[in-house]
This record gives sequence, C-alpha cells and structure tokens, in this order.
Amino acid sequence: MWTWDKIPHSPTVCSLIDSSGSRSSNTGAAATVYLLRSVNPKLFFSPRPLSEMRRKPLLRRWYRVNALRLAASGVALAAVHQARVIRITSRPE
Repeated sequence: MWTWDKIPHSPTVCSLIDSSGSRSSNTGAAATVYLLRSVNPKLFFSPRPLSEMRRKPLLRRWYRVNALRLAASGVALAAVHQARVIRITSRPE
C-alpha cells in the first residue's frame, strides 16, 4: 500500500509537490473563471426562464466543471499540506 511516508524527504520532492499544488490551484481558478463568465450568467441570470432544452446542458456542464473545480482544490490543499509536513519534519534540529 502506498503512503506519504514512502516519499523521500528532499528539496526536489518538495518542489514537485508544490508544483502540483500550484497547478491544481490554477486549474481550480480557471474552472471558477469559466463558470462565472460563461455558464453562470446564462444559467442563473437570464432575463427569462430557460427552456428545458437549453437549461439541461448548461446545468450538466455546471455540475461537471464544479466537480473538477472542487477536486482540483482538494488536490492543491493536500499537496500544500504534504509539502509543509515534509519541510517541517526534514528540518535539522
């Protein structure tokens, strides 16, 4: 079974983990911007109620992109946390 304990504590590993955290964070931010600019105005702020034919694809896209956004945020949080743990535990005393 794989665990975080099997990762060697080196500066290279920390920078790789930081890099994946920042990439995940950027992915989550890009997904948020996409939702706010493209999907939300049509889905939630249209002057008239949308027909079922127009609403369903927008709502499906909203749920999928939001799931991606939340997953990317979770990965970023886990990566940043693990990089901090590695840095703290590998400090010379």
